[in-house]
Amino acid sequence: MKSFGTDESGAATVSTTPNRSAYSVSELNLKQNKNDVLSIWKQSGFNVPEAKYSWMYENNPYGAATGWLVRDSNGRAVGSVALFPRGMVINGEHRSAALVGDFVISKEHRTFGPALMLQRAVIESREKHEFDFIYGIPNQQAEAVMQRAGYRLVGPAIRMTRPLRSRYYLRRRIRSSLLANTLAGAVDPILHWMAKDVAPNTKNSFRFEELFDFDQRFDDFSVRFTCPLPIAGQRDVAYLRWRYLRCPHKKYRIHALTDSSSQQILVFLVSHAVGEGVFIAELRAVEQPGVMDYFLSEFLRLQRRQMVDSVSISFFGGKKLAEKLREYGFVMRGTEEKLFVLAGPDVRAADRMFDRHSWCLFEGDTDT
Repeated sequence: MKSFGTDESGAATVSTTPNRSAYSVSELNLKQNKNDVLSIWKQSGFNVPEAKYSWMYENNPYGAATGWLVRDSNGRAVGSVALFPRGMVINGEHRSAALVGDFVISKEHRTFGPALMLQRAVIESREKHEFDFIYGIPNQQAEAVMQRAGYRLVGPAIRMTRPLRSRYYLRRRIRSSLLANTLAGAVDPILHWMAKDVAPNTKNSFRFEELFDFDQRFDDFSVRFTCPLPIAGQRDVAYLRWRYLRCPHKKYRIHALTDSSSQQILVFLVSHAVGEGVFIAELRAVEQPGVMDYFLSEFLRLQRRQMVDSVSISFFGGKKLAEKLREYGFVMRGTEEKLFVLAGPDVRAADRMFDRHSWCLFEGDTDT
């Protein structure tokens, strides 16, 4: 979920004196109101390509988005929000969910009034659209609005980074490039020595490779994959291709570990470049001894050979994954991302939905 509102210093610009009578809310017509939404994005400095609209709103394999517009007293669209259908698994059962995102208000209308009107329209639609629950990952400025509207805070994301090369960080702190490069020459061998990503055991019948499509083996993987956590996003070939290969504003790469004999997928990772670093958008593995260790060793060795400065990942839940990443030199970093949920009383294990360690969400479960 993106910008609700900040001023030039990054501070929240939310007013606590709403005048709701000046605004009205209407449901979004995906075809007729497309230009209204794009105009709001532009006015608000929402820096995404227009192609995101067709991709995220119209072509989602779980169904087209539902959205709302808020208009001022002159009938001009000044804010919007959307619900993106998602398939989720709760304790092995497939459930219907929706991600609330693209919560955007034009700068001069960033008050609690129109913002709350939009979020309450979202909440009122949950039963109408038969969503078992709605979740969102707002920025800091939108958190207060969502809590006032009725969402419950689950908790923060886990963000971890594995430094591979020190030059990038040293250059940010040392003005002299020559000195930074000299120090990097001394520090990088230490980072490598401390790394666990040594040559993997070649006795294992694994194959590490880069893939260029999500083929039918990923459907088989989704059947064999058993998430150790109660709540996770569904994955199949149709969703993976849409979410990662058709994304209009990021170029993702796929790496996998396969069984040399059966060719089955054992681990897969999706990533994209961020500056001189790499960000892991998705990481899933079957429960089989040695597969995650082999995969992480090979993946980190590849990034070092490709002169990547660091590898980062952000996810919700998964203490076991965090512990494994820590073994490979990943360290905790601060994060502003928080998960909020709105669940009806009919959802089984609703109480566990508010335990942040019950979730398994990655970038593929967001609208970014």
